[in-house]
Amino acid sequence: MLAVRAGQIKIVKLFIENGANINVKNNNGSTPLMNAALIGYKEIVELLIENDANVNEKNRFGLTPLMCAIYNGYIDIVKLLIDNGAQINEKTTIGITP
Repeated sequence: MLAVRAGQIKIVKLFIENGANINVKNNNGSTPLMNAALIGYKEIVELLIENDANVNEKNRFGLTPLMCAIYNGYIDIVKLLIDNGAQINEKTTIGITP
């Protein structure tokens, strides 16, 4: 979802209100939640979680939203994801854990 990558929370809200699939995957299998976590858009992460985004979805490399947030050191997003059920023992396709 381009609106997530651009940090456009008002547009993300509009899409959600109009039935957008918030668990849609791009060519790499990444979801809007993964992108928001990777870039550090906490408000968008919160919005997506509030609207039932899957906090444990994996992309084709086995990365989860939690791993995306960890990669760039977004501790507040890491905590938010864990508080909302993110699994801390998941592994990537090559066996890397958070």
